Amino acid sequence: MNELIELYNLTKENIELFIKNLENRGIKNIVFYGAGETAKVIIKVLKDMPNISIKLLFLVDDDAVKQEKLFEGYQVFNPCKIEKQDIDAVIITSCIYEKEIRNKLDKLNYPRQSIMNIFN
Repeated sequence: MNELIELYNLTKENIELFIKNLENRGIKNIVFYGAGETAKVIIKVLKDMPNISIKLLFLVDDDAVKQEKLFEGYQVFNPCKIEKQDIDAVIITSCIYEKEIRNKLDKLNYPRQSIMNIFN
């Protein structure tokens, strides 16, 4: 059990550093691409950081079953929603599907410099 707690604390610290780095770059409005377990952990960490200026607007996911539903208190939409919003960055929360997600964002003409991955 102690190993699991240590793993969570290390993960939390890395996510906090990632979020602070975004904030330092002037990023305010973000969207998560992927409504899975990784996004759930990041949302928990975000909620534990009350003094940040970053706002998670919503999530997008390719899984139609997840779309138009709430995930950890945030709406999940089809990725096409990204085109119509004022978003500073899209955060990819999937390690496995990163390449496919980047290709889909390219097809939506989303600027590559505004696409980030939590795992990098």
